[in-house]
Amino acid sequence: MTCACCATSLRAQRWYADTLKNWQWNPASYNLGASVGDLLNGRHYRLDRRLRNISDKISHAAEYYAAARANISTPTKEHTELALKQNAGGLAVFGSALADSVRKSGLTAQEKKTLTDRIASTRQAVQGYMDFLKKDVLSAKTFRSFRIGRTLFDQKFAYDIQSHFTAGEVYEQALKHKAELLHDMAVRAARLYPKYLPGQKAPADTLAMITAVVNQLTLKHAPRDGFVDAVKRQIPTLVAFVNEHNLLTQDPSKPLVVRETPLYMRGSGAGASISAPGPYDKGANTYYNVEPLPKEWTAAQAESYLREYNDYTLQILNIHEAIPGHYTQAGVRQPLAFAGEKHLRQRRHDRRLGRVRRAHDAGKRLRQQLRRNVAALG
Repeated sequence: MTCACCATSLRAQRWYADTLKNWQWNPASYNLGASVGDLLNGRHYRLDRRLRNISDKISHAAEYYAAARANISTPTKEHTELALKQNAGGLAVFGSALADSVRKSGLTAQEKKTLTDRIASTRQAVQGYMDFLKKDVLSAKTFRSFRIGRTLFDQKFAYDIQSHFTAGEVYEQALKHKAELLHDMAVRAARLYPKYLPGQKAPADTLAMITAVVNQLTLKHAPRDGFVDAVKRQIPTLVAFVNEHNLLTQDPSKPLVVRETPLYMRGSGAGASISAPGPYDKGANTYYNVEPLPKEWTAAQAESYLREYNDYTLQILNIHEAIPGHYTQAGVRQPLAFAGEKHLRQRRHDRRLGRVRRAHDAGKRLRQQLRRNVAALG
């Protein structure tokens, strides 16, 4: 099973590189700020070690972004705009917080100077990449569609989902389930209509009745500037519910850290996400990234978003992303992955030991046969 998973993963990587080629049309895939931000925020290693890792990582920033410029060919407009937004956020990573960390670190004077110089060069390289996207890419207005098409989508679906069903078969099932959900929503809407719209006659059209009730329910939502705080307030309630009903065991030594989505991650359309540590970073934080509403949004845009993530839907979002969702899933998966790696190492050791023993036994049999041959000659 492990070999099959590895083989599938390798085939998928090759398909992404040779067929989908998103390294050509997605400028947002080049962003040093993201990986450096993760290193800087990680508390699982001492600051000095993390800073040395950052210094090594950005030592060829100019070459990295030069390669990015060379790779970009007929990108999508959407990914180009996203690259500008996220790389601008990435520039903030190489700002005062990192400079303060360097100053208070235990690095030698020469290490501090080298890292400071590399930070300055990296900022210049990031700005150069952004200038390239603005002046050479956006101004040229030569873009491909962000839609990859059905053929590529079917292939991508097969690699990413690895299901016995095709994308088309899943879509047909979704349509069937949609009809079932609408029927259930109609029953509930008929029951709730008198409560939320008293004295009004319910529409004869089922969808209109559902819409009217949903429009009332979505009025209850967080304020524009309080979306992240609303998420934070709800997490303890979910933890208490899971514990009270003994749904699963949670590790209190690994609390979930709710934070505003870092600038270098914003703009992708994912209002919330989980940043979980790897299997060897057992002491690292798991972050629940929640994106504040953009300041440039109009009042109508903000209201539309907040009504979509109203108080009821926000519970579903937090259950899905946090508790008992991806956060809990990652907490269970991490020790399993570590144990799995330990098991694989043991198997490799056993195989090597077995080969040594077989070679030893073969040598022993050969020596015995030689002695018999010598005895026969005498």
